Amino acid sequence: MIWKYLKSWADPNTAEKIVVLSSTEAFSVLKEHIDDVNIPTAFGEGFTFTHGMLPDLDDNIWRRFSWRLPSRSLPPGPIKWTEDLDGRKVALAVGGEAGCRRTEIIATLFPDEDEL
Repeated sequence: MIWKYLKSWADPNTAEKIVVLSSTEAFSVLKEHIDDVNIPTAFGEGFTFTHGMLPDLDDNIWRRFSWRLPSRSLPPGPIKWTEDLDGRKVALAVGGEAGCRRTEIIATLFPDEDEL
């Protein structure tokens, strides 16, 4: 009911992308788009999520990273994907750290050989 009211205030292109579901509908809709093992326990499956946890990336993605950080790992905090001048995907650590704004290149993701 609240969404029907707020929808008129949102940009129409944005509003059409938002779907509000009841708790009974959530699992069946998530199951259409996400593998069962990746659906959080809060919605009825086995993925245990805690706020702030780092992503568990696929081995294929890890192999395709060219790391800029000596730790060769993802730092805590928000990560933004962008493109460099050559069109490659670049992972940036963004947000704030110790009261300062950060935009640090973490790694560049090179295309899989099948994508070339």
